[in-house]
This record gives sequence, structure tokens and C-alpha cells, in this order.
Amino acid sequence: MKKRLFTVLFALLTVGMCNRLCAQTWDFTKRFSDETSIESVKAEIVRLDGILEKIAEGRAAYDKLTSLVIECDTLVTTKPCEELSKALTTVKLLIANASTATVNDFAAAYATLKSARNVAIVRNQKWEDWSWNSSRVTIDGNQWYLDTTNKLAALYSCSATEANIPETITYNGEEYIVVATKRGNRVFSTSVTSVNLPQTLRYIDSGSFNSCSSLKSLSIPDNVYYVGEWALGSCEKLSNIQLPDSLTTIGNYAFAYCYALDSLVIPANVTSVGSDLFYNNSNLKYLYSKATTAPVCSGSFN
Repeated sequence: MKKRLFTVLFALLTVGMCNRLCAQTWDFTKRFSDETSIESVKAEIVRLDGILEKIAEGRAAYDKLTSLVIECDTLVTTKPCEELSKALTTVKLLIANASTATVNDFAAAYATLKSARNVAIVRNQKWEDWSWNSSRVTIDGNQWYLDTTNKLAALYSCSATEANIPETITYNGEEYIVVATKRGNRVFSTSVTSVNLPQTLRYIDSGSFNSCSSLKSLSIPDNVYYVGEWALGSCEKLSNIQLPDSLTTIGNYAFAYCYALDSLVIPANVTSVGSDLFYNNSNLKYLYSKATTAPVCSGSFN
């Protein structure tokens, strides 16, 4: 039993990253004598095994993070992205001070860097770059179209009343980045009250939020370049819409029948708007465009 104990101690001492965790074990050898009970030795082995497990978790998290850093270092040279560069700098500083970091620190850094990496991959992609499969798949109750060539996903249907759309989904062991809603009709339930969209989203298809009559506020992520016709039409209670600076195109009737909407800011990069954007919006009082050149309107501007 004591041989097993000192084997555990030796293992602790041979792990370079775990000096801080191992320090607490040094007084152990002082406290145990030949008369120590077997039960006490067993208890101490369990405690030290727990430390070893934490060390293994930390090492795995560290290795996972450093592997992602290597990938992102290559990616940032081919697809320059300010957010990815900033995330890389922060993560590399954490790695340089790994001896004082925790498993949670590594996990949080991985999540942040992974998100920046996903956004960098899809930042300049557009609808015409994608090749959607003709059939849909269902994952966690939501229906999706997949682009298996580019490993991308488009949301077709979500019935949740509080919708949290992820940046990535996994299908058959492969990861797909979520870049679009795709239906040409309503994607979300008419009873949806809140929607959290991923930063990787690029394209909001026609009618995606049409008749979501319980939705009061929507923030569109700063990577979306296209909002289709009737995308938010007939959202009667929608009073707050945040449009991103990345937006360039807004389709016909995009905000029609949004009775609660009294103001809207059109971002500077919008170059094309459809007809009748605000059809029958009798409460709209304030409309401001940041564009220095007026967007081209395809029809009447109501």
C-alpha cells in the first residue's frame, strides 16, 4: 500500500506543469510513519489520485488550446482578422503564464479563440459561395441545411420560444459553422420571445422572422451582410432592431407591419434597399442613415 502511495508521489513530481498542485503533498511524507493506519494511507492515495486527475485535465486543456493556436496562426496569415489577432495575443499571454492558469482559464480561452476563428473563416463569404444539400437534417429539434463541402450550416426551422442558435453544430462527428437562415418563409415560431443569433451568421433569408408577433427586440450580429424581403415583416411588437455595420443589403418589405417600431438606424455600409421597407408602419417617427451616399432603392420607399 505504501509502495503505491510513493508511486503516486513520484508521478506528481515528474509532471512539469503541476508544481503548484504538488506543493501541498510535501508535508504528507512527514506526517506518515510506520504506525500509520492502512485506512489513512488509502485516504491519502485517493486525495493524491484526485490531484493527478486535475493535472491530467489541465494538460489536456492546455494541449487542446495550443493546437488551436497553431491552426489560428496559420489562418490569420491567409484571412487577416482583427478580432482573431487580438484573441491570439491574449491566448498566447495565457500560455506563457500556464503555470498559474487553471483548467477553467484554458477552457474559456479556447472558447473565445474558437469563436474568433469561426468568424474569420466565414467573414467574407456570401450566399453564392455555398452549396447546400437538397435534404435537411434534424439536430436537437432544429432542422438544418448542410454544405458538406465547406462544412457550413443554415437554419431551416426552430420551434423554441427562447431560441439560442449556436455558432457550430455537429453532425455525424463533423463540425459545421452556422452562417445563414434558409427557407424563404418563417424560420422561427410565431410564439418566439427572444432570439440569440451567432456571430458567425452572414445571411438572413426572406421571411425568417415573419409574423413572430411576440418578439419585442432583436440584435443582428456584426457579420450579417444580407437581410431578405419580409425578414422581419409583421413582427407587431418588435420595437427595437439593432442592425450591424456589416449589413449591405435589405430586401423588400423587410420591416413592414412592425407597428411598434418607432425608430431605426440604417448602417453606413448599406448600399441597396428594397421597396416598401416600412409599409404600414404608422408609428415610425425617426429614421437615420449613416451612409454618406444614399442606398439604391429598388422601388417606392414607404
